[in-house]
Amino acid sequence: MGTDVGNACDNCPGNYNPAQEDSYPPQGNSIGDACDCEGDFTCDGDVDVQMLQLSSQTFGRSKILDPCTTGDPCNGDFLCDSDADGADASRFNQTLAGVK
Repeated sequence: MGTDVGNACDNCPGNYNPAQEDSYPPQGNSIGDACDCEGDFTCDGDVDVQMLQLSSQTFGRSKILDPCTTGDPCNGDFLCDSDADGADASRFNQTLAGVK
C-alpha cells in the first residue's frame, strides 16, 4: 500500500510499510511489523483460545532448551527475549484481557 513493492510481494499490503520491516517476532514471520498483532500467531485478526493452545505448545522453550529459530519460532515469546516462560504467559494473559 503506497510502497514501491507490489502487493503480491508486500508483506503487509493493507498498511503503509515502505521498508517492509519484519522484526517481530524476533525471528520474523513473513508478516510486516505494520500488520503484526501481538498474540495473533495465525494472523487471522483475533487473539482467541487457538492462540492460547499455540502459546502453550512453546511454553518452557529457552535459548538453551529448544531455542527459537526462524523455522521453529516460539509463539509464546511475547517479550521477544528468545524464551517462552512465566513472564510471557503473564503478558499473554494481559493481551487476552485487552491490557496494553
